[in-house]
Amino acid sequence: MTIVWSNESIIDFEQNVVYLIENWPENVVIEFTENVELVLSIISVNPYAFKKSNVDSKIRIALIVKQISLFYEIKKDKIYILRLWNNHKDVSKNKFI
Repeated sequence: MTIVWSNESIIDFEQNVVYLIENWPENVVIEFTENVELVLSIISVNPYAFKKSNVDSKIRIALIVKQISLFYEIKKDKIYILRLWNNHKDVSKNKFI
């Protein structure tokens, strides 16, 4: 299936990478980006592999690392990456829910 990133998810990803580059060793940055790539490859093969959101059953959640979750939605033949969300924030305040 085709994966489409929302503008918000692109910004989220970039902000996370910048934060990691500025505050953590290079191996942590590499691990984060590899985890994102792994989750995306799983989703592209099996979009239903990850659990449904408790707030909106059309949205699914994949854990990237303990601190970050990837929210996505399946529509026909496309997977829409909605956000890479910091798990310390209240997800109910997220604008896509």
